[in-house]
Formats: sequence, structure tokens, C-alpha cells
Amino acid sequence: MTTANVIHEFNTADWALDNSFLVQLTDPGEAYTAVCPFYLVDHPEGLVVVDTGVSHDMLDAPADYGPYGAEFIEIGGGYPDP
Repeated sequence: MTTANVIHEFNTADWALDNSFLVQLTDPGEAYTAVCPFYLVDHPEGLVVVDTGVSHDMLDAPADYGPYGAEFIEIGGGYPDP
């Protein structure tokens, strides 16, 4: 079994959430800042990207992800033009 040489962590966004969304009925109205990370794993067999972020679909149409989706994504923000 081989293990990774190095794991690099990157943050793609900081999310400001109501704490009670994470822990039900705990500190409602109090802000909690969460990160949206992805990881680059340097393994002897090659590089691996582990993306834990938001999908293109959610950025393009956040309301499609339920009543709370649009609250956390800027409507129409999408991805910048190349």
C-alpha cells in the first residue's frame, strides 16, 4: 500500500451561513463562516483532485436546488467569462 506524498488544501469560497442551518436550533441568527475546499493529492501514481465545491449547475441555477439554494449563491453570478 502506498500513501500520498503531499496533500494540498485550497479554499475556493467562504460561506457565511446561519449557524442554525448547520446545527438545528443552535444559535439562530448567529453567523458561521464555512470554507469550500478542494484538495490536490500528490500520490506516487499521479495527481488526484478532490473537489468538494459547488457544481456548475448550482451556480447557474441555484433556485433549482430547493428553496434555500438561491440564498447562498449570487443569482446570475455563474462563472466569469474566459
